[in-house]
Amino acid sequence: MMVFRRGLMGACVMFSAVVLAACGTSGTGGATTGATGGVDGGTNATDSSATADAGSSGLSDTTGTGADSASAIVDATAGGDATAGGDAKGCGSATEKGKCKGAVVSWCENDELQVKDCAKEFPDGQKGICIPISDEWGEDCAAKKSDVCLFINSDDEYEPSFCEGKDAGCISGPKGDTCKENIGACKEKDINTCKGDLAIWYCEADQPAALDCKAFGAKCKAGQDSVQCVDVPEGKPCAPDFDVVCAAGLTCKESDTEDYGTCIKKP
Repeated sequence: MMVFRRGLMGACVMFSAVVLAACGTSGTGGATTGATGGVDGGTNATDSSATADAGSSGLSDTTGTGADSASAIVDATAGGDATAGGDAKGCGSATEKGKCKGAVVSWCENDELQVKDCAKEFPDGQKGICIPISDEWGEDCAAKKSDVCLFINSDDEYEPSFCEGKDAGCISGPKGDTCKENIGACKEKDINTCKGDLAIWYCEADQPAALDCKAFGAKCKAGQDSVQCVDVPEGKPCAPDFDVVCAAGLTCKESDTEDYGTCIKKP
């Protein structure tokens, strides 16, 4: 089980396409970079999530405002010997698999009881929920159906949340990055592959994150280390830094006000 399983964010802003200025980042890297560098093989994802869990999110512990319900769970699970900050010496009945009590999830990590309030896990006032994710993963925080699901973590990399719903996934298109149902389960081998019009760049606990190439008027193209939406036609949204690429003879004109640029004819 990877450490980052419940250390969602360190998120500084909701994310849609290329608007990253609020986080003080240059906007380089792209969704595919976040997936291959942080998920494929389970390497850097562990490090980034460990950073988030260490306290870079304001929700990485449950001390302070809104901690009462989380503290009660810690006391009940660990026999009253723990604090809401996850300083338990031993986990009592808790295991690596998360367990929900209302909107709060608790689990055992490195022989310490961890607790998160999913209602406070997301930025900008978005309220998450605690739901079953999979038999292997257990229960965890998730974004609600149709809510924003793609964020920037403490390492300035894109990190999708889990999503509520049947066969749900985090799907990015010109109108944003939201939870959608009936996407279908994924496996690690599906990262950087096409599933119809979906460019899958991330997979965790059977839930994918993908670009909806059809929504851009594009086609999905998979490479060895990346997946892209290509051949975006003239007049349609584009973001080459994020693998949404204009057709031959066109270039992406950036916008000062919109998340995506627009494909126009090359001068």
